[in-house]
Amino acid sequence: LARVNQFNEELTKKIEAATSELAKRNQELRLLNEALFESQRQLNQSEKLAALGQVAATMAHQIGTPLNSISGYIQLILQEENLSHPHRERLKIIESQIDRLADSVKNLLSLTRQPKPQMRPMDINAILVELTHLSEPWFQARKVKLLSSFSPHLPFISGDPTQLQTLFLNLITNALDAMPQGGEITIHTRYLSDQPHTSNGKWVEISIADTGIGITEESKKKIFEPFYTTKQVGEGTGLGLAICENIIKEHSGRLEVKSRVGVGSTFFVFIPASQGNITDG
Repeated sequence: LARVNQFNEELTKKIEAATSELAKRNQELRLLNEALFESQRQLNQSEKLAALGQVAATMAHQIGTPLNSISGYIQLILQEENLSHPHRERLKIIESQIDRLADSVKNLLSLTRQPKPQMRPMDINAILVELTHLSEPWFQARKVKLLSSFSPHLPFISGDPTQLQTLFLNLITNALDAMPQGGEITIHTRYLSDQPHTSNGKWVEISIADTGIGITEESKKKIFEPFYTTKQVGEGTGLGLAICENIIKEHSGRLEVKSRVGVGSTFFVFIPASQGNITDG
């Protein structure tokens, strides 16, 4: 009987420990899902802002050109010496309203413009580790295996952490969408020295590779254009990669892609390395 009681006590302790571990894991998963939802919300906001920006830019061009012409002709008429006072006053009212309309278009453009990045020294490995941890629920739900190879002792880069997280989250989302039946995503970082196009010839390269459906040669020529998408209607805005390219340009970097249909795609992000700062890996 003593042995049975001892066994029951040990079993009860194991069950309590397992239950506690499960509760802890569920709490971690809940927090991850909340953080992932917030990141996805910010990503959607960026896409909406970019869409509004494109519409505003088109409107500014379509409205601004005729407004300039109208304003120019009004200026010419106002220069006529024999113009009566009432007509001159009416034309000035028209001119003031044209200026008001032009200011409204400018304000619309400023409201929809992406904020300038807030640059600071950053450890790109730390950003990617945090992001992959954040995306863990996605990988599990999509049956995708994550492989990572973060090069130790990378130089720091100068960047905006929020914008760069948006960039990498977008690329990871696209990779997941390219693998509806599951697959592998490989994230790799490395240091490149003695390269052109930077003041010190030093770059940090981040690659995100998938084993998905791949991209055709024709699509590769257009994928960075706003509103271009190969996804079904309602599944994508066609702004994700356009946003990525804008972000990387703000960081004085570049974005490249290599892909084979039926094999997969790899996106390469190149960011200039800062001098003097090295990560601990």
